[in-house]
Amino acid sequence: MSRRETLGSDSGGTATNGHWFLPFLFAMILPAYAISSFDATGNASEETKDAAKKAPLASVLANISSYVVGIVMVGLLMLAIQDVPAIMHSALPVKDILDTAVGSGFANTIEAIAILALFAALVMLQLTGIRVLWSQARDGQIPAASWMRKVSAQRIPINATLTIFALSVLFALWSSLLSVLAAMTALAWALAYGVVVTVGIYALLRDKLPARPWKYGRLSPLIFVLAIAWSVLLCALLVWSDPTHVGLGMLLVIAAGAAIYMTIPKSRRGKTIDTQTGHL
Repeated sequence: MSRRETLGSDSGGTATNGHWFLPFLFAMILPAYAISSFDATGNASEETKDAAKKAPLASVLANISSYVVGIVMVGLLMLAIQDVPAIMHSALPVKDILDTAVGSGFANTIEAIAILALFAALVMLQLTGIRVLWSQARDGQIPAASWMRKVSAQRIPINATLTIFALSVLFALWSSLLSVLAAMTALAWALAYGVVVTVGIYALLRDKLPARPWKYGRLSPLIFVLAIAWSVLLCALLVWSDPTHVGLGMLLVIAAGAAIYMTIPKSRRGKTIDTQTGHL
């Protein structure tokens, strides 16, 4: 049993005994899943008009509204609890709270909406993987780039789509634990995010950031520092939750990525291909 499962199985007892810090840290992982889903839209926003302004604005508004709605919903759920001990030991606490407060019909409706939302998030994450893989192929930065960047008559990157599908199946077969797959997804995002913001603060301090329409002014250094600290904390928590599956699994993914990168000819590494001429 992983540390996350152990913690979740007796979190009620530890919280009542005053050991609230570890459950609180694990609760901090939830925003990582939410923000990674919103961040995924940025990877697919290249064709958006005025994307440099509209994509960051959309992400900021989506995250703020998500936090506001989440806080309100959690507050209402807590106020609706009628039997605290029963809810603390429930396998489906939210559904049980809604069942006793507003009836099973409304609770089932909310559950159905949640399932649809999760399905939409799944589709968006798949789209992100496809879009990133196709864009790397378009720029000649992966093996078999000419094959991977091909699109169908409907302008769908069919080869990239099939590749991501095959990888998803392999990951699903490698581990049947939904929590492990979710943790690896969040860890991959947190690692990549950490690298980006670390490079970003270096460029900011060296005054090497390129001109951009979306800026935070004097708050930029503070935001970068907080972003780095948060990404480090998230990575540590996600790995600590299950070092064998999540930590070792991510190391294998990184090793596979490095091996794939080394197969790219040196003449193409770090360079882009002109889509019109087909030359570097």
